[in-house]
Formats: sequence, structure tokens, C-alpha cells
Amino acid sequence: MSELFDEESREAPPPRGSRRSRALIITAIVLVLAFLGLSTFASLYTDRLWYKAGGYSGVFTTLFWTRTGLFLVFGAVMGLVVGLNIYLAFRFRPFFRPNSPEQTGLDRYRDAVTPIRTWLLVGISVVLGAFAGSSAIGEWRSYLLWRNGGSFGQRDEWFDKDIGFYVFDLPWLHYLIDYSMAVLVVALIAAVVVHYLYGGIRLQTSRDRLSGAAQVQISVLLGLFVLVKAADYWLDRFDLVTRSGSLVTGMNYTGHNAILPSKNILLGIAVICAVLFFVNVWRRTWLLPSVGLALLAVSAILLGLIWPGIVQQFQVKPSEADKEAPYIDANIKATREAYAIDDDNVEVTEYTKKAESTDATADAFASLLGQTSSAPLVDPQLVRQTFEQQQQARVYYSVADVLDVDRYTIDDTERALVLGVRELDQDKINTGDKNWSNLHTVYTHGNGVIAAYANQRPADNGPEKTDIQWAEGIQNNSQRTLSEAVGDYETRVYFGEQSPDYSIVGKAAPSDPSVELDLSVGGEAADTGSADAPSDAPTDSPSETPSDAPTDSASETPSVAPEDTTGNTDAEDRTTTYDGKGGVHIGGFFNKLMYAVKFGEPNFLLSERVNENSQVLYNRNPRDRVEKFAPWLTIDGDAYPVIVDGRILWVLDGYTATDRYPNSQRESFETMTDDSLQDKTGLRTLPTDEVNYMRNAVKATVDAYDGTVTLYEWDEEDPILKAWESAFPGTVQPRSDIPEDLLSHLRYPQDLFKAQRYQYARYHVTDPGDFYQGNDRWEVPEDPNSRGSFLQPPYRLFVNQAAADGAQRNVWSLTTDFVPYGKSNLAAFVSVDSDATDPENYGKFRVLEIQNAQTNGPSLIASEFAGNQDVRNALLPFQQGGNPPLYGNLLTIPVEGGLIYVEPVYAQRTGSTGGYPILQYVLVSYGDQVGIGQTLREALADALGVENANVTPGGNNGGGNGKGGGKGGGGEPQGTISQQIAVLLAKAEASFEAADQAQRAGNTVRWAQLMDRGKDFVSQAVELADQLPESPPAGEGGQGGQPTEPAQPSGSPEPTESPSPSS
Repeated sequence: MSELFDEESREAPPPRGSRRSRALIITAIVLVLAFLGLSTFASLYTDRLWYKAGGYSGVFTTLFWTRTGLFLVFGAVMGLVVGLNIYLAFRFRPFFRPNSPEQTGLDRYRDAVTPIRTWLLVGISVVLGAFAGSSAIGEWRSYLLWRNGGSFGQRDEWFDKDIGFYVFDLPWLHYLIDYSMAVLVVALIAAVVVHYLYGGIRLQTSRDRLSGAAQVQISVLLGLFVLVKAADYWLDRFDLVTRSGSLVTGMNYTGHNAILPSKNILLGIAVICAVLFFVNVWRRTWLLPSVGLALLAVSAILLGLIWPGIVQQFQVKPSEADKEAPYIDANIKATREAYAIDDDNVEVTEYTKKAESTDATADAFASLLGQTSSAPLVDPQLVRQTFEQQQQARVYYSVADVLDVDRYTIDDTERALVLGVRELDQDKINTGDKNWSNLHTVYTHGNGVIAAYANQRPADNGPEKTDIQWAEGIQNNSQRTLSEAVGDYETRVYFGEQSPDYSIVGKAAPSDPSVELDLSVGGEAADTGSADAPSDAPTDSPSETPSDAPTDSASETPSVAPEDTTGNTDAEDRTTTYDGKGGVHIGGFFNKLMYAVKFGEPNFLLSERVNENSQVLYNRNPRDRVEKFAPWLTIDGDAYPVIVDGRILWVLDGYTATDRYPNSQRESFETMTDDSLQDKTGLRTLPTDEVNYMRNAVKATVDAYDGTVTLYEWDEEDPILKAWESAFPGTVQPRSDIPEDLLSHLRYPQDLFKAQRYQYARYHVTDPGDFYQGNDRWEVPEDPNSRGSFLQPPYRLFVNQAAADGAQRNVWSLTTDFVPYGKSNLAAFVSVDSDATDPENYGKFRVLEIQNAQTNGPSLIASEFAGNQDVRNALLPFQQGGNPPLYGNLLTIPVEGGLIYVEPVYAQRTGSTGGYPILQYVLVSYGDQVGIGQTLREALADALGVENANVTPGGNNGGGNGKGGGKGGGGEPQGTISQQIAVLLAKAEASFEAADQAQRAGNTVRWAQLMDRGKDFVSQAVELADQLPESPPAGEGGQGGQPTEPAQPSGSPEPTESPSPSS
């Protein structure tokens, strides 16, 4: 090497800076490199510990070696090829250069480069290799899919290739081609520069502008480049079936008849051009290669751009519908298959009648009430403040912005519940208590689940009216029927959507006092291993004085709850010590140092709270944990909590997706899932953002206490999932391992349904001619309650369906509406079966398609509600008081007689602890009539024009499937006789007040109706009063307005009085 790089002259080196300056520069460079190296090593080392602690060390190993291998291989190839070409250009430089102004001007650059050319060669090769290797790291997904991918078992109709070729092989082959072209271009540029610098290329001479060595090297590089371009043309042919066109994605007439032939022609020209460049090595003339290169360029313009444009304009446009028909048909079939909305998964029922509310009878009222009593009136978007104000327990706890809806079997009845997890919110801790010790060792976790019945209201709200019937709470005399149904469970929440970035848990010795602040319920401490009171906790302060809780200073105390003015609570402050396995054991000094570097926090080395038994909990958001353990999945935006086997589990849906499915319609994932809840549910976009194939491949759970992540196979036939299982063996558990209790809480995923409904709006049409015309195109309606043009989100509720034997059954479903494109009337109602315990029907789309009937859509119904005089009169006091009503979810519910719209109306209440919305009215639209009432029963009776008699609801019960349970009825009061009397008298008073308002507004008809209703309530109260014993036993009426009779669903026999479950 030294012989080949002998210097041309031994000129004196240029002057150098002082030794001190050089030493300072070298020292600074060494320190920077040392810091970067230590940070990188700390990150890798702690990641390895974290993956190992989570039980997924194999994922870390596979990712590490795959990325490292790609970096080294592709970086080395780039560095070696470029370095070799630089070396060859210098090695075969001309030793005699004719004297010219050009060469004289280059002498100073040669003089500067020559002394450092070896270092320059190495530096350029290393830097370019590092860039190329870093780029290759990002292709680990493509590489692993190419290596582990298999067959889809289906072939495309244009090239007769298995779909697996497009999904698994083609992306990686494209990367190899693009990488090869980049390497050759960089090598060509480097060779040209060196040849020009050392006289191998002379631009200012009339002849012999290139030396023989320069001509050979440049010809070979250009020939290789054009040959690789020929391979690129060959691959581009297959991209035609995934190409986004103006009409549809995939092959079209122009692509098939113009672009495809042009690619084949260009491929041949490129091969010929490459041969000419290789021949130029011996012929030493640039005429033929130049002609070939010019021919390739002109052909690319004529055949690749102009010809397809001419075909499109003069052949396709005049009869586009006929020309594109076979290609549209292929697109329709592929799209419906790729999004699982084909005939195998969709059941269409025509709806040809319109609901009629005239001539209603008591039997019809009872039937409709039974079919609608499961309508959820507790809106998960609006009651967050109510949950926090009434069940927060401590100021530093909070719940999610949008609560979750799930179903539980309570008293043998499947009930829909609105749930939130009481999570730690460190932003609400008093400012004086926000020190490192408190934030990372004291305030470490949340506590428990809050739940309310979705379709039930309490019998007596008392002075603090909430209109929430709690199924799980610890304040306001709440029942804990959910805990009684599922059994005791671990309430501490260390892993949640709002968990701190990291916490340090564990104590040095079992005898040491606990320091983590916790709640105990009902006087029983949580599973702590220590029942220390907060005052026993140590501090990190030099003057360690006991206080109300552990702090860093004797004068600092952690936040505690204010005086409970909203109702009694069984919760007490305790301290606890985490004894789970979800963290990384810090161990000795080296691990402490690594985590101090990782988090940039010296207290890992200095604080006494960090000991050999300590664990550090981080990466605590459920979505983040699943994404790290399964980085090849895209996680649904809505993680929801369930209580299973004594634990709170976060359940998440994982998707496999691609944008390379042949002929399937490609669309932005963000566009397809956009609705009024997008910002609040934490939408996660896919790596490519655009997709044309999706499967709910995996169901994942995250234990809220110890962070254990379990991945269960869900779509056992998905080829993409099989490829990832081959790449990461043992990561995904078989579907048969899903516990039965967990299976009952699995549901159809929200983001997948949004993507499917977006595509189904166009692809419910299967005739290519009708599809092209677009006359029957649908769209998701706008949310009438959103501020701005946001689409209505899907809703989870029980939907009445006819069973095989003709009987009606309530099915847990995810639902949406469709309206004709650009219009407001209803086009279809769609529900998808969401009951995972019924594998035969799970994921089945049931489309109620409106035919020959003008049925109002959500926006028209909202306008109908707003324009109804009775509704306006009822809501007028709230609007005049500067407290405008809040409209809840506008629900569409199919019934035997047609469709019913139900919408709850809330008003903001200002209480002693803050404001929160309470349910005031229920609005109903059935046929041409609008009804309003304080309960669904009243609103439905008002719409039907019948008396609100004490009829037994017909049809299936509103709570779900089973017997017993709560009296749904959209919130019909229940309780002891005394409680029922109190509720009836309160309703009578409200009716009389509303009657006075109607009279002042001049609405005498409404005044008469309200007066009669109020009198009916008084009569019913008098009848019940006659049943009271002369001396009612002590305690009659229950505690705090809670019912003392077991809750009974609509349509079930009323039970005899019995004590209610204790709080």
C-alpha cells in the first residue's frame, strides 16, 4: 500500500498549529467520542436488561443482530466499493500531465490532498459506509419479511405471481436495486473527481480528454449502473398492480397497454446500452455508448411519459367506463378481500319500511322499550369530570379523557359498563412536593377501577346529584358490584396510560418502612407486605423528620386529598412496597451508573432510596410496551382495561398491514381512521401511513401491576403474522392459550373497523359500471355534536338481532351509520359482531341497507331535536342560565318496527368540588315523532304518545343476555318503597316546573301534558305510600340513596326486596 501511494514529491509540510492547540482539539474530540460511546453503550445495555426483565430477550437479540448485520454489510459494501474506486483512480493516474492553465490551477489542490490522501481515503470510505449502514438499519422489516415470508395462497391475475412476492420479496428487491444504484453513483462521482484532480480527465484539451485508465473505469461503472437500471425497469413492471391511479389502485388500461410494454422496451434498451459501455473498454470510443445513452433517455421520455399520456387521453378518456371496467372489477375484488369486507364477512339486509309511531299501543311501547333499554346513556366522552369529581379519591389521581366501554356479567346478566382507571397524574401534585424523591419513589402508581352502568341511573341521587349508577367506586356510598362479580383484584396500577416516565421501587430490607403512597379500600390495606402509615415513611433530607409521607425535606409533604365534600369514602392513605417482577433490578454500582447515564439523573448514584433490591420501572405506557416487544405490529389507538383473574389488564389490538397487496385500494391510515375522537384516543399511524391490507393479527395484554406483556395469536391464517412468528419465534402465544375469562372481554378493534367502513362506503358497490358512476357511493356522516367537520365515531352497544330460531338476541356490537355521498338521509346502518366468545359470528358485518324509504340521518335528527318546541322549552332554562346543554352520543338503534334514535342531554353542574355534567334529559326520535323525558321510558312514551304506564318491557332485556341484574330501562329508578316514593315526587315537582315554563311560553298543549304527567307521578306515589308499614324498620331506604333491592333488567320479573351489596 505504501508503495502504491508513494508521494510524487517531498515538499515541506504546511505549517502546523501549536502543540497546545492540537492537544486541546484532540482532548475535546476524545471526550465527545467517549460521551457518545458511553451514552450508546448505556442505551444498549439498559435495553438488554429491560427486554430480559420483560421476558422478550429474543426480540432484543434478533433486532440487535439484524440491525448490526445490515449496518456492517451494507456499510462495508459502500465503503469498500467507493474506497476501491478512489484507490484505482489514484493508482492509475497519468504520471505525465501536459502543462496547461487547468493543470496549473489544480496543483495547489493536489499539494493539499497528497500528504493526507491515505487518511482522506479511509475517512471518506468510513463516513460514506456509516451513512449507508445507517440507512440499511431502517430496512430491517423488509429484510426479515423477505427472509421469512411465505405464500398467500393466491395469485394476481396480471403476472400470475403469488401475492407473497409483492408483499415479502418485492420491497426488499427494490431496496437492493436502489442501494446498488446509489453505490455506483457515489463510486462514479468519486472516481471522476480523483481522475480530474490528477489529470486523468482533462476538460480544456481538444483531444485525449480521458486517459485510458479513466475511460475503462468510468465505462465499467456506467455499464454497471445502466445494467442495474435495467433490473429496475424489470421490477417496475410489478409495481403496476400496486400503483395509485386517478381512479383506483392497481393495474389499469393505460398501465396494461402502454406502461407495461414501455417498461419491457426500456429494459431491452438498457441492456443494450450497458453492453455498449462494456464494449467501450476495448474500443476506446464514446460514440456508441453516447448514442445508446441518448436513446435510453429519449425512449424513457417518449415511452415512459408521452405515450401513456396519449393512450390515456385519446383511447381511455372517450370511453373510460368500458375501458376500465375489467380493471375496476379486479380492484373491487382485491379491496374487499384485503380489508375483509367481502361477501364471506358481510351480510346485507334490505330495509324497505319506515318506522311509524301512530296508533301505538301499550304492547308496542313495551316491545320497543325492551329492545332499546340497553341504549347507553352514560356518554364516555362527557362523564370524565363526573368520574373524577365523584370517584377521584385524591387530587393526584385522574382518568382518561375518553373512558372505555366493556361488558361484565353481574348478577347473571351481561351488562355494559363505562370504565376508567384511577391513574396517577403527577401534574396534579402540589408544586412544593415535586422533588425527585417524591416524584420517583413516593408517587409511583394509581389505584383501582371506576365503573358505572352504561344504561342505568340511580334511584335517589340525594343532594349531590350525578345521575350515575356506580358499579365500582369508593366514594359517595358507591356500590362495588363489579368487584363482587369478578372477585378481589390487585388494585395498584404501575403500568398505565398516564404512568410516570420512571419510578424506583423496592426497599433494602424487609424491616424497612414502605415509602410508596397508596390507598386502601374498606379499611383493608392493599397487598403491600407492609402496612406502614404515611407518617412512618423515611425521608432523604439530612434532617430526616417524619411527616405525613416520605419527602426530601422536613418541610415538604406530599399532596393529600382535600376534605371529602362529595360523599363518604372508604379509602385511606397507606404506604406500600412494590413486590412485582415488572421492573429491572438495579443491583450494584455499574447498573446504577448505566441508568444514571440513560436518564441523565445523578440521584441513581447518590440517593439512599436506590439500593441493591430496587427496581426501576419504565416504558410503562401499555401501547409503548407492546410496540417495543412487538415492533412489527401497529397498535390500535384505544387500549382498554379489563379485570381478569384478580388483575387489571390492558387489552390492545395489534395489526399486521402492508401497502403492497395487488390491486387493493391504497389509502392513508390516518385518513381512514379520522373522526371526532381521533385526538383523544391517541391515534398511532402505521410506519408507511398508507395501507391496502389489514388484519387484526394479535390480541395483546399488559398487566397493570407487573407490566407483563402477553401476545396472543388471533388471525391464525394471516401470512404476514406467520412471517413475523418465524422471524421472532416464541414471541406470540397460540390462540388456544387465551384464558376463557379474558376471551369474554375481547372485542372487535376500533381502528380496523374505521378503515373497513371507510372502504365499504365505496366498495359496497360490486358492479364496475355503478362503481365508476359513483351514484351509490356512501360516506360516514359528520358528528352533529363536534366542533368542526369531524366524522361520527363508531359506538359500542348491544344490538338486537334475530337468532336462527327467530328469537331476538342482544349482540355486543360496534356500529356506524352511512349516508349517501353529499347528502344527509340515512343510507345504511352497519354493525359488526364484537363478541369474541362466538367465533362463528365474531367479525360478521351486518348491513341494514335502506331501500325505498326516506330515513333521516344523524345530522337531520339532530336538527329535528333542536327544532322541536318541547325540547326547546325543556332546555330553555339551561340556555338562559348561561349553562348550555351538552349533547351526548346520537345513537341509531334498529328495532323490529324500524329505527330509533336516542341521545342523552347533559347539563354542567357546579358543585362544592367543581363542575361536572349530569344527565338531564333523554331525546328519542321514532318515525316522525320526537320524545323527551328524564328517562328513556319517559322519552319513548312521549314519542309514541302513550301513557308512561308501569308496563313490563317486552323483547330481550336491555342489559344483555341472562337474567337478574340491573333494571335497565334507560335509567328507570328502583329501590325500596320509600326511595321510589321520593323519586316519583321529585319527578312530579320537575313536571310541574316544566309545566309552568310551558305556560309562560304560551304552549298550552304541552302545559296540559306536563300537568297530567305530574299528577300521574303523585298518584303513583300515593299508591306506593299505602303499601308502607305503619312503623318502617330502621334503615329503610338504604344508604345514601342506593337501592336496597337487587338490580333487575327490563323484561325480567321484579324480585322481592333484599339487602343490597354493601359498598
